[in-house]
Amino acid sequence: GGGGGHGRVSAALVYDGEELAVDVAAVFSDGVIPNSPAAKLEPRPGMEMNAINFADQTRLYSHHPVFSKMPVQPLQVNRAYITEFTGLMIPAIYDCGPELIEGGSPTKSGLPGNYYSSVPSRWVDCNNLQSYVRSGQKWFFPSYPIIDEEYIEFASVMEVALQARVKLTVVEIGARWGTWGYRAIAASKAYNPSVLVYDVLFVEPELESCDAVREVASVNDWTLPTVNVTLLCSKANAQQVLEWVATRDFIDIFDIDCQGCEYQLFPTIIDALNAKVKRLVIGLHSQDSNVNRMLLQSLHGWTVVHSSDVLPCFTALGCQHILLENHKWDVQSQIQKKCGQCTEFSHPSLGPIINWDGELILDNPKFLDTPTFSDE
Repeated sequence: GGGGGHGRVSAALVYDGEELAVDVAAVFSDGVIPNSPAAKLEPRPGMEMNAINFADQTRLYSHHPVFSKMPVQPLQVNRAYITEFTGLMIPAIYDCGPELIEGGSPTKSGLPGNYYSSVPSRWVDCNNLQSYVRSGQKWFFPSYPIIDEEYIEFASVMEVALQARVKLTVVEIGARWGTWGYRAIAASKAYNPSVLVYDVLFVEPELESCDAVREVASVNDWTLPTVNVTLLCSKANAQQVLEWVATRDFIDIFDIDCQGCEYQLFPTIIDALNAKVKRLVIGLHSQDSNVNRMLLQSLHGWTVVHSSDVLPCFTALGCQHILLENHKWDVQSQIQKKCGQCTEFSHPSLGPIINWDGELILDNPKFLDTPTFSDE
């Protein structure tokens, strides 16, 4: 009954023929429903944080510990948007294509680069949204990301976003819809109340993607003075980047994934990175491991958090496309049968990871004052 939610109420619950006493006040304390926005959400002691590895579904893995600091809450379904567990809203058309919005099945993403067909976590989000819409479901419980090519970057960006104090500053070169800059902002807004101001530079040459960067900020109602977004709609230019960096004292995350331009940029911007950047995330696009090794050597003294090479089997076999064909249920069998060598990179705790690009994640020893993500 409606008694205001105060005091203690007992109830009887019959389960499998046995009557159990239930202390309702322990479940609904002060009228607050657990997992509601009004509740203080903390993970239960000993609670397992299980993760699904898309490339090895014979077992469950453990999530990176950062996600235990990010409890989820029910979110509303909106057919036009992918809503991530942080509350970040992204127009579904960017990763799922227009078909989902029009009531059909997702087939490919609406921005350059078909992420729907090539990144399992995007594929899962699109198909989950479709199931909510078709079933008439108005609310859903969001999930943490599945383990795929983006997972390690996701966890490492979340980690730094939760460590930031007062101001969070991010650079993302090769932004698409603003993936990592906006994910960092959303995580910090939802789980790190010590951050009051957000400052981000996006560099993106595709005009369609530039429009997407603007739209995601608008959809999430991120404006000045709290969120300052600088958008350069052009190919990465070292001078422009250095001019922006020169006006900032400190950069929490510098993320660069620009389809090969990293090799040209780094000799020019390395001094600025050494002076101001806490965490560096680099997408690698050369299959020549010597080229990637030279880039790493230019970051002498930085702590390697994670490292993976571009695996040559992807060009030869198109492994991702094999795995992500419609209705390809037996993922593990397909890996073993058609692209077994693609799982040469196996993370010690996360299992095999199938990646298009290589990746380096590094921490600047100048700012290495807190525990961080590690491949160890």
